[in-house]
Amino acid sequence: MSQLEKSLSGISSSIYGDRDNIFNNFCNSLNKVDASLSWNEALNSTHNSLKDEDREVLSMLGKMLGKTDKFGQIQEIDIVSKFLDKQIENSEEEKRKNEKLYKTLGIVCGLTLAIILV
Repeated sequence: MSQLEKSLSGISSSIYGDRDNIFNNFCNSLNKVDASLSWNEALNSTHNSLKDEDREVLSMLGKMLGKTDKFGQIQEIDIVSKFLDKQIENSEEEKRKNEKLYKTLGIVCGLTLAIILV
């Protein structure tokens, strides 16, 4: 097992345990095809809650794997990381907004039901 495979397996087990995930799928298909195809295959075969724009960015990252030197790949990963951090912030904001909406909707439905029953 190569150093990369050990790293991917470590990431996979520490974050996801035994569950199906992109890192485990990438590691398993890495020996069959090149890194770029393997990453995209793992991205498409893993069931997760990624939005389309998140998948697109991760797919673009996969296209860069193995195409540049170590420094270039680190830069590419940093760019993707910053984009994903922004996506996380947007998702948290959307969650806060929807949380208020659902709480208010629950209260209104409860009051409506109480009025109907009285």
